[in-house]
Amino acid sequence: MRFLQNLAIERSKVLHFLISDIERTLGGSKTTILRKRMINLAIDIAILWQSLSQIVGSRAIDIFG
Repeated sequence: MRFLQNLAIERSKVLHFLISDIERTLGGSKTTILRKRMINLAIDIAILWQSLSQIVGSRAIDIFG
């Protein structure tokens, strides 16, 4: 169970890093459409990552639970 908690913490760190990196990279730019698309892409990646970690987590519970 501790493994799953660590996985969730790491996932949130990755999401925070992605969004802050995109905002920092595009922060000085006037291309707000591109900024919105990049943030949406980061959110889509985070949702995909969350779904994948839930699948892996449920398998880990099945195996080790």
